[in-house]
This record gives sequence, structure tokens and C-alpha cells, in this order.
Amino acid sequence: MPLFGPPNVAKLEAKKDISGLIRALGYRKDGAVREAAMPALVRCGACAVTPLIYALGDPDRDVRRAGASVLG
Repeated sequence: MPLFGPPNVAKLEAKKDISGLIRALGYRKDGAVREAAMPALVRCGACAVTPLIYALGDPDRDVRRAGASVLG
């Protein structure tokens, strides 16, 4: 993710950067980024399932919640 500004969800999705999209789920400064990351992960398909399962153990509660929502 970039050092400044919000993550670019479209670029992360285009690169199939699953870990970047999961980090975007926890981006607290902009709810729109979190909301955009969820369907992007769904569109990535089955390759996102295992990393999302690991995200359920993330120390950040927002990441855990969003990961559960995407898996659900």
C-alpha cells in the first residue's frame, strides 16, 4: 500500500494483490476504501479464501470483521 493517501483498491484488484486488499479492509481513515475492498476480494475468487481465513486472526478487529463479512 502507498505510504501516503488511501490504498488504490482498483490497482490492488488489477494486480490480484490479495494481501493488499485485505489490508485495505482495515483502512480506518476512509470507509469507502473498506467497502470497495470487500467486493474486490469477492471478484478475486477462490484465491482470496485462504488469506481471508488467516485475516480472521488479525489483531485488528476491523480486519477480522470485514474478513468474516466477505467470507459470509
